[in-house]
Amino acid sequence: MIHSRVDSVDKTNQSLTLANGHSVKYDKLVLAAGIDFIKLNDDADDYDITKVPHAWKAGEQTDLLKAQIDAMVDGDTFTMTIPPAPYRCPPGPYERACVVADYLKNVKGFTNCKVNVLDANANITVEADTFGTKFAEYGVEYKPSTTVTAVDDNTKTLSYTENGESKTLTSNVLNVIPKQKAASIVFKTGVNSGNWAPINPLSYESVLTSGIYIIGDSQGTGQPKAGHIGNSEAKVCADAILRTLNGVSLYASPKTNSACYSPTSTTEASWLSGVFKYDATENKMVLANIDSGEPTTENYSQMFLWSGNLFSDTFS
Repeated sequence: MIHSRVDSVDKTNQSLTLANGHSVKYDKLVLAAGIDFIKLNDDADDYDITKVPHAWKAGEQTDLLKAQIDAMVDGDTFTMTIPPAPYRCPPGPYERACVVADYLKNVKGFTNCKVNVLDANANITVEADTFGTKFAEYGVEYKPSTTVTAVDDNTKTLSYTENGESKTLTSNVLNVIPKQKAASIVFKTGVNSGNWAPINPLSYESVLTSGIYIIGDSQGTGQPKAGHIGNSEAKVCADAILRTLNGVSLYASPKTNSACYSPTSTTEASWLSGVFKYDATENKMVLANIDSGEPTTENYSQMFLWSGNLFSDTFS
C-alpha cells in the first residue's frame, strides 16, 4: 500500500508518477478516482466554497455545512441547488433537503425557517413519490428546471433562471452543488470522451487505451455514480482482469447492483435498489429491475447495517 497521490500516467511506458516523486510501473491500471467539479464560469477563483460549501466531498466541506446549519435561527433560509444528472449519489441532494428540513422543524423546533431546492433537472431524479411527499410534509419549496448563473458568496445571493426568467435569491445558508465530471486524472491520462470515461462494460477497460480500467464515479456507462454500484463494478473489473491475465474469455453476462437507503428524517429512511445487466445488442448496461421501500424507522436501522457491510466489503 502506497499512500500518495498520482500526478500523471505515462501510457507508453506504463508507469505512474506520484506526488512524492516516486514512480510505479504497472501492467494493468485501475482508476477509481471519483468525481471533479465543473466551475460555474471561467473565473479561476469562481466563488468561495468556504462560504458557500458544496459538501459533496466528505470531510472539511461537510463540517462547514453542518456548522452553518447549526448556526441557523428561527426565520432563516436554507437554499440548496442540484446539478444536472449525472452526478454523484442520485438521491443524495433530496435526502439532504429532507434531513435539513426535518432538523430545523422537528429537532430545533423552528416554525419559520424556509428550505428551498433549486433543481437543474426537470423533476426529482429518483424516488420522486417519496421525496415529493416529504417535501410537501416539510414545506420545502421545490423548483425544477432551474439553472444557476452566478453566486455571490458575500451576500449568499444566488442568480438563476427559471423558465427562461432571470431571478435572484438570498439565503442565510447557501449550499451549491456544482455540475460534475470525471476526476482530473482521467482527463490528464486522456481516457475521457467529454466529461466521462467510456469503457467496455464487460471489463471496465477503457475503449481509448488498453490496459487502463475505470470504475466508480468517473466511468461513462450510464449506470449511477454511487458507492454500492462502484463496489459492484470493481468486482466485475477484477474478474475481467484475472480472466485476461489467464487468457480466459470475459464473462459475457455481468450484472451490477445499485442500492442505497435514503434518510428522510432523524428516524426514518426509504430504500431503492436497481439491478443492471449487460445488453449485448446495445453493448451497454441496462436497468433490468428496480424496487423501493417507503420511509420507516426499521429502514433507518437497516441503513446502518447496509452501510457498515458495504464499507467492510469495500475496504477490508
